[in-house]
Amino acid sequence: MPIVHLHSLPVKARYKRKRRRRRRREPAASKKRLAKRSEGKLIRRRAKLQDKKRSGRRRGLRSKRLRRRRKSRLKLPRRRRIGRTLRRPLLELSPPIGYTSTQDWLNQAKLTGYIPDPVYMEFHAGETATLSDSRSADGSVVFPGLQETIAPAYAGIIPNGRVWGADGAVLTPDNLLVADVSIDFSKSGYDNHPVFHQWQPHPVTYVPGTVACVTFCGSDNYFHWMYDVLTRFHLLRLSGIRIDKYIINHKGNLQFQYETLNLLGIPRERIIETHDRFHLKADRLVLTSIPAVRQYAKWSADFLRDELMLKYGLNNPNAGPKRIFVGRGNAGQRRPVNEAEVMNLLGPRGFHYYSLDDMSVRDQIQLFHSADIIVAPHGAALTNLTFCRPGTTVVELMNNNYAPGFYWRISNYQGLNYYCILCEGFARPGEDWAQPGALWIGGQDFVVDINKLDSTLKTAGV
Repeated sequence: MPIVHLHSLPVKARYKRKRRRRRRREPAASKKRLAKRSEGKLIRRRAKLQDKKRSGRRRGLRSKRLRRRRKSRLKLPRRRRIGRTLRRPLLELSPPIGYTSTQDWLNQAKLTGYIPDPVYMEFHAGETATLSDSRSADGSVVFPGLQETIAPAYAGIIPNGRVWGADGAVLTPDNLLVADVSIDFSKSGYDNHPVFHQWQPHPVTYVPGTVACVTFCGSDNYFHWMYDVLTRFHLLRLSGIRIDKYIINHKGNLQFQYETLNLLGIPRERIIETHDRFHLKADRLVLTSIPAVRQYAKWSADFLRDELMLKYGLNNPNAGPKRIFVGRGNAGQRRPVNEAEVMNLLGPRGFHYYSLDDMSVRDQIQLFHSADIIVAPHGAALTNLTFCRPGTTVVELMNNNYAPGFYWRISNYQGLNYYCILCEGFARPGEDWAQPGALWIGGQDFVVDINKLDSTLKTAGV
């Protein structure tokens, strides 16, 4: 064994050598005491090790629990409450693979056994409409009379149905567009529906229970709101289905929308509003036919009269002036450019000028119900002809390039004396109406033929 000098060792090694030498010199008794001390140290060390093992086991159990929780969170994401609906992030869904109708899809689901007993009900079957010719001063007929059978209205339920987008396109569980309740005015043909070309995989909001979809692409228009949205509540009532929520696309949150929903007794807390990133899935999605698809029937006008006018006693015939001219107000299209000349003709005959922009629905109903003679350009304000008394005279001013018969039909349902005047379109600077597709022809302004209006009023006895 080589000789090692203490001064050549590190400090810690030096003290170890000194202790060894002392132990060699100590007697046996002192050695026993040292042995006891060392045993005590061993016992304490063992106790510490056991404590560490126990704490490690506890930590391991905790970590296992945390891992399980994390895994469960990945599999079943925690639900977040948004309003009164439960939102759960789901897998991104692909765009629809085709389109169908409500009745066709439910029939197919019954044949395949997906829905053994589908819910589909029809109402107002066999209803007919008899419409008389429109009147004019020169004897010309813009809308010839006809007799037709209106297609029956319906209500049905699609389990696990979805609603996508701001306009509320309806999708089936097997990813088909329900075309007859997903109307879009911007494109022609179901193949060109925005859901096929503008699809975005928005997060899905899951809503338990029964949800009714009463969306329509033109719901910001007063006429379409009344006849293509509100009248469907009548079909929901006839179905007897208990509805938990209603999906509506307000498209601007206009005052007349909230006012009419309130008149129908639909509280705001039961309304789900669509938006640009809207994507909702319901346990039971209730759909109803849209009158615009199956023709506007008399039952829809009767429902509006009963629920919005008669129910609230807004049928006082002496509550307003008897002769009125309804202008376009703040509308940016389809305006009579010579409106001042029109009023110079009508003013001396006792006509009062009205713009309905800031008027409540109640006041509009009472105004039209009181009037005996109404002159107005074609526009949504004439929806209120629904509330007129039978025998009221109506003169509608229309652009000869765009003449739909909505208000001629309503006038026939209500027993009104309907006259129509076709006017020449007016092109403002920078407007090219001759180029197809550049501008919507229905929005063109027009010039009223004052002589024709005068002769029409004389023919009507005004």
